[in-house]
Amino acid sequence: MPIAVVLLAATQWDVLGFSSATSSGQSAECPDEVRRHLGPASGDALLVAAYRTPSFVVTICRDGSGGLHYDGRKRDRPITPDTHIALRAEPSLTGYVARNGSTEYRVTESRLTVTSPGTVHVDEIATPYSP
Repeated sequence: MPIAVVLLAATQWDVLGFSSATSSGQSAECPDEVRRHLGPASGDALLVAAYRTPSFVVTICRDGSGGLHYDGRKRDRPITPDTHIALRAEPSLTGYVARNGSTEYRVTESRLTVTSPGTVHVDEIATPYSP
């Protein structure tokens, strides 16, 4: 099994260290539109990372109990079950991964991929941004 080594460019989020600091060094709250989907632990949720692709916006937040959450939504579309998904997430070597059954959502500082066995649903360039 090949292993990829990825050098991450410095951004205002430390992807592997899970820092939720802004460029001024202050902690950033998870955006309100994402917090609504986190459930009871949303009150203390902090922003971990946010990414844009040509078609999607992905936000990773940490809730008050330390759990990570993946919030993915289609850009410039109203939030509906067809345009939005909120899942528990976990760190990976290069970013974050969330799973919904056999579908896997992976986001790094350079790509968003959504796959299920034998199928690539999404493979787009991702860039970090500040919501």
